[in-house]
Amino acid sequence: MAKEEINKNVNALVDFKDVSLSLFSNFPDFTFGISGLEVVGIDQFDKETLFKSENISLTLDLASVFAGDYTVKEIHMENSEITLKVLKNGKANWDIAIEETSKPTNEEPSFNEKDDSGEEFNFAISLFKITNANITYNDIEGNMSSIIDNFDMELSGDFTADNANINLKSSIKKISYKMDNIAYLNKVKMTFDAEILSDISEFKFTFKENNMTINNVAINFDGYVSMPSDDIYTDIKFSAPDTDFKSFLSLIPAFYTEGYEDIKADGKFELSGWAKGIYNDNSMPAFDLDIKVNNAKFQYPDLPKYVNDINIITNISSPSSDLNDMVIDLKKFHFSIAGNPMDISMILRTPMEDPNIDAHFKGKMDLSTIKDVYPMESDMKISGLFTSNIQLKGKQSDIDKGRYSKFIAKGKMNLRKLNYKDNDFPEGIIVHNASMEFTPRFINISNFKTTYNKNTLNLKGRVSNYMSYALSDGTLKGKFELTANYLNMNAFIAESSTTNETSSTTSSEEKVDEQISQALDIPSNIDMQLKCIIGRIRYDKINMKAIYGNMSIKKKKVSLDNLKMEMLGGKMNMNGYYNSTEIDTPRVSLVMGIHDFNIKKTYKAMEMVKKLAPIMENVSGRFSTIFVYKGILDKNMEPNLATVNASGLLSTTKLTIKGAKSIERLADELKVNELRTLTTTPMAIPFKIVNGDLIVSEFKTNINDMPLTMSGTTKLNQDIDYKLRIDVPRENLGKDANDAIAQIEESAKALGLDVKASKTIVVNAKITGTATDPKVGLDFEKGKQGVKDEVTDAAKDKAKEESKKEADKQLDNASKEADKAIENSDLTDEEKEKARAAKKKLEEEAKKLLDLW
Repeated sequence: MAKEEINKNVNALVDFKDVSLSLFSNFPDFTFGISGLEVVGIDQFDKETLFKSENISLTLDLASVFAGDYTVKEIHMENSEITLKVLKNGKANWDIAIEETSKPTNEEPSFNEKDDSGEEFNFAISLFKITNANITYNDIEGNMSSIIDNFDMELSGDFTADNANINLKSSIKKISYKMDNIAYLNKVKMTFDAEILSDISEFKFTFKENNMTINNVAINFDGYVSMPSDDIYTDIKFSAPDTDFKSFLSLIPAFYTEGYEDIKADGKFELSGWAKGIYNDNSMPAFDLDIKVNNAKFQYPDLPKYVNDINIITNISSPSSDLNDMVIDLKKFHFSIAGNPMDISMILRTPMEDPNIDAHFKGKMDLSTIKDVYPMESDMKISGLFTSNIQLKGKQSDIDKGRYSKFIAKGKMNLRKLNYKDNDFPEGIIVHNASMEFTPRFINISNFKTTYNKNTLNLKGRVSNYMSYALSDGTLKGKFELTANYLNMNAFIAESSTTNETSSTTSSEEKVDEQISQALDIPSNIDMQLKCIIGRIRYDKINMKAIYGNMSIKKKKVSLDNLKMEMLGGKMNMNGYYNSTEIDTPRVSLVMGIHDFNIKKTYKAMEMVKKLAPIMENVSGRFSTIFVYKGILDKNMEPNLATVNASGLLSTTKLTIKGAKSIERLADELKVNELRTLTTTPMAIPFKIVNGDLIVSEFKTNINDMPLTMSGTTKLNQDIDYKLRIDVPRENLGKDANDAIAQIEESAKALGLDVKASKTIVVNAKITGTATDPKVGLDFEKGKQGVKDEVTDAAKDKAKEESKKEADKQLDNASKEADKAIENSDLTDEEKEKARAAKKKLEEEAKKLLDLW
């Protein structure tokens, strides 16, 4: 009953294993326990678990139980899994409460609730405890994810008092946070212990003694947070009392790994800041953050060289609630890696409305020296020379309005002879040259050449509107030309597969990545044009050559414009697009012109052909088609065949069909061995695909010189239903069919009829079942009926002929009798002549009637 009542009030499925009530666990108080509580989503979150807990216990005041008001003193939640998810459309999986419209919306919340029986449930909690909770947060809409592993918390105090001291102890073994595919926290360890003064009437919480640690960095807070309404008031100061530079290194994921404790480090860092003001949908508190590193260095114990001369001076401040007043000032960021100096400085003002930047990037790096300062895997090797000297200064509005003379953008960035190898790329990635030259209008890429696994690419072009893209999410525009002699795409696929197979277990972080993982999502702020000229491409089982065409990327869509290539023994040109506007259901629309493809090669290379036209495995010949295709892809970029809709006209050369099960069965049924191997005349076959089902309209051809008419369907589940009409020569038919026809002929001879049946018999066939197990049904009745019709017509003709002979005989006898009568009559010669003329006329009319008969 309890489960039923709960499920009536939530948009989810709630279940639990057992409930218990004990007096001994926390004597003299009662303990109410519920084990195996699980909340599972429905509708858009069908079968997805929102919450699961091994055990939840509530400690109830003994006296209150006997009084019937059930006062809750403690809540303890153990070994829980919480999965929070926001879909692309903004729908959250935790929004499961069914709204009760009958209650007034301005009703104040109460700690004393009555159930249907009128009994009160009072919350006088003094301890709220969470042990070993794992929390997953996955916001697909915002492209954010977070993983919290092994979260423990104890919150104690008198929560019923208007003013009370609350003690918080909490720890997280690992927390990771990622936004826009950038990891801001990676398996960071956190603790937060605090004494907090609470003022429930104002919903104000003031920090007293407290300490937060993020890995090895300790941070103290001073101030308060108040939430009397929808607005959140803050007045907080924070600082890091420990100024050891090595503690600062623990915040950087690349350094906070196994071996961190052995790093030798020297130098100081400072962290301090404050936030004051109102936070709501339209306002941010004013804030200030200072980070300084002074003359720091570090070295791994087994490596010969330092990263030294590390100096950082940065301030991020916003003096008001308007973020456009924020200033990001990186006054100095200098370091030297094994004698290779790098210098970066930047100040950014008015970032929200008209970003105003003044930045310098200067440095030189011999990449082969990285191994001297940072431990690398034994199979990892890197070398090459990187140089940079770039200056950017000015307002974005000057770029946007074409006032390029007011904006300074100059310098170059070069990469030469990069050679990188590791376990994922054992063949090595080589960048022979990569040169970018900055101007106010564009970045010119004049010389980019790279090789991977014998695949060499050359790219040249330019990128424009890059400042707007970098500073205010503007549209990055570009125009490129890509050339290559040969690309083996299988090399890239193999590396991806190898990488995926190296991990046999799936961590919680990987599960979130898998959940966020979608089909290829094209950014909305990219506008690129690419001209491709490629000599040969190997992709999966397909060899392509003479690839030429244009591709554009714009508004979340990749479009192909007259892409031409030679493949599968023929030629193809293609127009169409891939649209990721709806990333859960990305759409593909293509118009393909195919000329002279080899059928066997096509079958072997294309999985869709195997699904929709399995008979092509047994067909030799060539085909051409104009093919219009629309469909949806899944998250693995594979066609969802149930959404495929297409139409076209398939033209073939002379074909040979041998070994097809449906044809073998047809030959067996007809007992015509000549049908086991078919040779057709050229065909024009109209077809369409509706939601994955292939529909072949009626077409005609000759098979082994026998006229054939055919139509039918192949469904997505491989069920087939085809109708055939074949004009089969009698000499090709089996004994049973010819015996039936011979019997009819014998019956005709018995009637004195000389009948010879037609040389061909019409056979109607129906092929059903599946592509791998076809069923053939035959219909000879129309063929046999044709022979019967011939016999009937012959009998009618013979009857007419006999009747006409008898009529002629009787007419001749009548003529002779008439002549005798005329000669023996008393008529005059003139009258006799007139009688002879009348007789002759009657004979002529009679003969006409006989001829019509």
